[in-house]
Amino acid sequence: MIRRRIILMRHAKSAWNQPDLSDHARPLKKRGRKDASTVAARLVALGWVPDETISSDAARAQETVQRMQPFFDPEPPVTFQRTLYHCGMTDVETTLRLLSARVETVLLVGHNPAWEEVLFWLTGLERQLKTAHAALLDLELKKSSVADTRAIWSGLVPPAHRWHLRDVVTPR
Repeated sequence: MIRRRIILMRHAKSAWNQPDLSDHARPLKKRGRKDASTVAARLVALGWVPDETISSDAARAQETVQRMQPFFDPEPPVTFQRTLYHCGMTDVETTLRLLSARVETVLLVGHNPAWEEVLFWLTGLERQLKTAHAALLDLELKKSSVADTRAIWSGLVPPAHRWHLRDVVTPR
């Protein structure tokens, strides 16, 4: 069996008290920094440690990732992408398609409303993703059903495949 997992996480709670900052530049609040660490610890306890992290390049998403990284052993490589700041399904599909076959679990950090839409697109389930919520998705395939294991992530999106929502990890 070939197993692939996605941790679809909304960034932690951000600060709104600095009106001179652009939306893209908003940092995390103190609570957001704590929540990101809490969720990372819970992911590790559940055995959901990413092999790679891909995040929006917005300040609050970057800071969420930076708070989480020390909990993962080994720390996965991180890529910050502008396309995940205001993204659609095509952006997420492209991101997944470009993943290496060695990646079994990927952490994607981004924003609403896109993340709730992506969750619905992948699973067919409507769920609310509040700040610092991480949806745990998985998919198991028989090796014989995958034409090219070097490009394993390439075709793992709807309508060809429907992901399973295993849990939503929250900081509380």
